[in-house]
Amino acid sequence: NLTRKPPSSGCLSEAIPAMENTGAESSPPSRRAWRKPSAAAWAVGTVGRAFTTWSRRGDGAVAAFREKMKSGSEQERIRVVNEAAAAGFDGVHKELRSVVSGDSSDRVRAAAALALGRGRREEDYRFLLSVIGQMKKRPVVLSGALDGLAMFRDPRSVGPATDAAQHWLLKSRVV
Repeated sequence: NLTRKPPSSGCLSEAIPAMENTGAESSPPSRRAWRKPSAAAWAVGTVGRAFTTWSRRGDGAVAAFREKMKSGSEQERIRVVNEAAAAGFDGVHKELRSVVSGDSSDRVRAAAALALGRGRREEDYRFLLSVIGQMKKRPVVLSGALDGLAMFRDPRSVGPATDAAQHWLLKSRVV
């Protein structure tokens, strides 16, 4: 019998030691054999939680997303962005674009930009190109937008990515 203790921060490295063997009838497996089932069990629980949270479609899911984005810490909002992107409810891309454009935290904006890249939609590709042009003074958001563009694996991304890199290299006088 395996029981899962919830990790405090949601980090996979904390979840692995939190798994324990509660069966007294057998000896615990070796540490190496123990890590893989624990990681897999934690990952299944996380994915399952994301899909049940966003099981509603349409306006109900959009309203739930907006409500969760209003309250909570920066870390909580990043988790909400990732869960919503994984669930892929109707309208998620529009909501993620609004987060990239207007959230108060650069880290949340970067997470939303990366989530847009994972969706690989053409309108999101054009949006991320515009974000790169606008966010040259915000390195965290720029990094998220570049990571999102990299998810497309599109050769058209090379030019804008190179321009953004040159901008930062020249600005920081590394070259």
